[in-house]
Amino acid sequence: MIQNDWVKHAFGVITGGFCFFTLILPPVALFGKTELGMAVALLLFPLLFFFGSFLPCLFFCGKKVLSELELKLPEQKDILYAFLAIPLFCLFAGITAVFKICGVQISPQPLASFAGSCSDGMFFLILITAGILAPVAEELAYRKVIFQFFQTIFSSEFLLPCFFASFLFAVSHGINWHSLLLFFFSVSLQLIRSGRSLVCAMLTHIVFNWCSLIMLCIVRAGILS
Repeated sequence: MIQNDWVKHAFGVITGGFCFFTLILPPVALFGKTELGMAVALLLFPLLFFFGSFLPCLFFCGKKVLSELELKLPEQKDILYAFLAIPLFCLFAGITAVFKICGVQISPQPLASFAGSCSDGMFFLILITAGILAPVAEELAYRKVIFQFFQTIFSSEFLLPCFFASFLFAVSHGINWHSLLLFFFSVSLQLIRSGRSLVCAMLTHIVFNWCSLIMLCIVRAGILS
């Protein structure tokens, strides 16, 4: 019962906070489309996801918070799963390239467009948030809290909770062509996380994001146009 209680509270905080700061009071409304507004948004949502997951669990579970969140060190063999992110990234990049060759107009992600022209300090913040903070916070929110919340609703232990958690993960990043790829990426993370430490999924997410960030660095340096 305690487990279900903290998950329901965490789900309410995360989804409520996300809707509020996305639909009602987005950072852009306060700071405009400036680097300050982007910086606030980059930090706001990872912090919301992290503390929205951690604090309810701490309140209900006390000293068992780390074990309840499954934040144990992964076994050495499980760490190898993190490198599945590299061929997964190459697959998604290849699919996107094929569609572009076929003449399909694919808009770049807003963050990728912004990163190409922002200041060096802002770009460093993007590397830290997208490369470390966001993957950790999103895995806590989607792979643990939201997935487990839907497990309390459906009789299905994996299929339906995975579908709805992955759907929310995809649309929270924007509704466009990339949403479909992000949906399958989320499903892949849930499969990797199944039966393993949540840290294993975090590492996989981090490696995947850094594949994208390295490409951004290459483009920003003018090596690729």
